[in-house]
Amino acid sequence: MAYRMVPRVPMLAVAGRNGILWQHYNGGAAGVSSNSRIRGPYIDYLNPVQREHFLRLGLVEEIDAAPAPIYPEPEPVHLDADEDDTPDAVGADAHRVAECMAALDRLGVPNDAGAPKARLALREAGEKFGNDVIAAALRLRKELSRTATDVEEFEVISL
Repeated sequence: MAYRMVPRVPMLAVAGRNGILWQHYNGGAAGVSSNSRIRGPYIDYLNPVQREHFLRLGLVEEIDAAPAPIYPEPEPVHLDADEDDTPDAVGADAHRVAECMAALDRLGVPNDAGAPKARLALREAGEKFGNDVIAAALRLRKELSRTATDVEEFEVISL
């Protein structure tokens, strides 16, 4: 059985068969190198604990594995002329934002950290991201951390 993230879920961390965590993003994962741990919205395996938890909270839906493309190309984003076109998680390059989020997580930068602290940590680690990408990654990390604490049924699953 395969699974697909529901549209309202921007990111899920999923433990693979060997226990390695994979980051699945609804924006897709086209252009990400094959050795990256970043994937698109299609999940080919969930352990029994995560399966029960994600299905109960409505974060994923079961799909047939055969017809589903595993890593489809993301659709381009077009902003209307009357919309604010400042960089955000949608306007910035989604793949670079995902890579930046992963780097911030790897470096142990808190979710509520500001841009100066994040830029310093990234620079010291030799990671190079534009200010628009860092801003989008920080904004999305803060939103995801607020979303996780707002869910009444949220529980921590340790593997």
